[in-house]
Amino acid sequence: MKILFIHNNYASNNSGEEHAAESLKEILESNGHQVKWFRRFSDVINNSTTKKIQAFFSGVYNPSAVKELKILLDDFEPDIVQVQNLYPFISPGIVKSIKSRGIPLVMRCPNYRLFCPTGLHLDGQGNICEKCLSGVRELNCISKNCENDVPKSVGYALRNFIARAFWGVTKNMDAYIVQSVFQRQKFIDNGIPAHKLFILPGLLPKTTLIQRPITPKYVSFIGRVSEEKGIREFLKAASLLPEIPFVVAGSVNSNVSHLKTNAPKNVLWKGFVAGKALDELYEESKIVVAPSKWYEGFPNVITTAMKFAKPVITSNLGAMADIIDHQENGILVEPGDAVALAKAIKNLFYYDEKCVFLGKNAKIKADTLYTEKKIYQNLIDLYLILLDEKARKTKSILSILHYPPPVHGAAMVGQYIMGNKRINTTFNMQYINLGTSVRVDEIGRAGWLKVKRYFMILRTSFNRLISAKPKLVYFTLTASGAGFYKDALIVLLVKLFGCKVVFHFHNKGVSKRQHRWLDHFLYKVVFKKTRVILLSEHLYSDIEKYVPKGRVYICPNGIPENINERIDKQESKERVQLLFLSNLIVSKGVYVLLKACQLLVQKNVIFHCNFIGNTGDIDVERFQEEVSSLGLQDYVTYEGPKYGLDKEKAYAKNEIFVFPTYNECFPLVLLEAMQSGLPLISTFEGGIRDIVKDGETGFLVEKENEVALADKMEILIKNPELRKKMGEAGRKHYEANFTLEAFETRFHEILEDLVQ
Repeated sequence: MKILFIHNNYASNNSGEEHAAESLKEILESNGHQVKWFRRFSDVINNSTTKKIQAFFSGVYNPSAVKELKILLDDFEPDIVQVQNLYPFISPGIVKSIKSRGIPLVMRCPNYRLFCPTGLHLDGQGNICEKCLSGVRELNCISKNCENDVPKSVGYALRNFIARAFWGVTKNMDAYIVQSVFQRQKFIDNGIPAHKLFILPGLLPKTTLIQRPITPKYVSFIGRVSEEKGIREFLKAASLLPEIPFVVAGSVNSNVSHLKTNAPKNVLWKGFVAGKALDELYEESKIVVAPSKWYEGFPNVITTAMKFAKPVITSNLGAMADIIDHQENGILVEPGDAVALAKAIKNLFYYDEKCVFLGKNAKIKADTLYTEKKIYQNLIDLYLILLDEKARKTKSILSILHYPPPVHGAAMVGQYIMGNKRINTTFNMQYINLGTSVRVDEIGRAGWLKVKRYFMILRTSFNRLISAKPKLVYFTLTASGAGFYKDALIVLLVKLFGCKVVFHFHNKGVSKRQHRWLDHFLYKVVFKKTRVILLSEHLYSDIEKYVPKGRVYICPNGIPENINERIDKQESKERVQLLFLSNLIVSKGVYVLLKACQLLVQKNVIFHCNFIGNTGDIDVERFQEEVSSLGLQDYVTYEGPKYGLDKEKAYAKNEIFVFPTYNECFPLVLLEAMQSGLPLISTFEGGIRDIVKDGETGFLVEKENEVALADKMEILIKNPELRKKMGEAGRKHYEANFTLEAFETRFHEILEDLVQ
């Protein structure tokens, strides 16, 4: 993997951020990755007025940095870009160059500069301040003069405002690395989406094992000597405990040099300490104190002390309270309270057993959570997530399809697709509901409400085509009639955007309408250069005039296994129970089945037929009238719609499934009945021949032929062994070909092929 690190070093060149960036680079390279720097240095500013003016403007936008970065991106071609600090000589202007190339962009956030111009959430008086998070936002940095330097405060506020408002640094990163739970929550509170935030603690600096025995004796302050780090409180605590030796190790800024001059006599000032000398100081420390008054990102001094098995006393604030567990591996005190700090130091310094206990627990936590191996793995996991997301974005699919309500076969398949984790993880799926009906009885009927819904679909499709720029549009096209005209207009809109299109047919009827001049013209336009998914080879003849076979995929539907455990079949001792389960629609063969039942009654065949389903173009009153006119009151029952467990129980209590449809593609109810171990009787219609193996898993008859239907019903009613044999064969056929997993695999392969 090739990673580009972007960082503007601070003036000192040895801050915690530089250490963290260098350490991450080293650990990545040691694991075989290529890492390059795009780097600028702030130490060139010094006291140069010219450089300060340059820094003011380049912090807003630096065209030379943008130009140089473009050359580096073209030359190095990184897989990932990780940004740490952009100020003052790089600027957020580089973000656009990186995003335009589609390279995943990560920002490591060791502080709070995304929201606070100073990055510390401290005002000029050293108090916690979050005013820039709301209201006039960055103007607060100027009005409060947070840098105690008006030009500097203005510059910081201006560059933060432009970075946020124009360069989108709080929106355009693919991921943000924070260092603690506290920091992550702060970012969430300020609008960064939780899914973009990843916790990656800082790496511990490499330490040297001291061979000679060292007796701990100091209470140590290690790090930058500054007000926000709590140096004033540390010195005050030292003055309250004159008998205890204190030590300060760190560079002393000029603005706090007076504190050194007036420090208590029991404080030893060591200046900047590094390498082996710093390791020796940790060993010589009995307690390490980090009394910071700001939130901190991830103070390395604390975790390093833990690595050396030293107890830490720190502020009950921000990241520090995340790292230290009070009275388990250290002590927490309220920030800015020098008296409480002194009390905690005194209580611990003279309690050797407690020091050892806390230090031992601190080392265990450091060795568990803050190791190179763990941090490297977390970082690589993040990179892989982003690369997977990049791959997914290149597989953008706009799916214009049916999903419930109302419940019907195509809608159920749409629901399976929308809920499938594998499909939605692999591809960047966006969905638009193509249905204008919300109830079964609305299907096929006109109405102003449906017209309004249709124009909403058109508008949504237009907006998504612009915003999502899909590589593929997946469309469950209606094959004929008014539904086709409605869908054709949306297809024409899609084609205007030049998108690749695939139609997934759950119905048929093209061949019946292709002789009409308008339909023929529209079919030629709609099918031009498109791909088609069919449920069965037997359905190809419907579209063969317009679509070459090489542009056709075959993908039989599948259904999920019953949520509940399979319910054992319950054979009736009195009457064999037959089941019809579908909406009451003429084309589903409702009347044909009723006439077949009448023929069986006339032959004195003992049975009972149960109709389950919602009303369609046949209402309950019309259905009951037909039952009465045929004299079937004692042989036929309408039970209304059933769902979930009630539907599963219905399959279990019946012994034969009858579905004499005559306008079908691939009915899911046959799969459900087969899953439940029922023998099937249906018609030679659409893809049903792939579901029902005639004479093996059930029988097929010519559509609208009640005599043939009654004959097959009679055979199964009178032959329990054949019912059992066909039911078992059907169950095996389902398990081999029509599970949801089988459908998922086939559908996934087709989409993969289409988005290449």
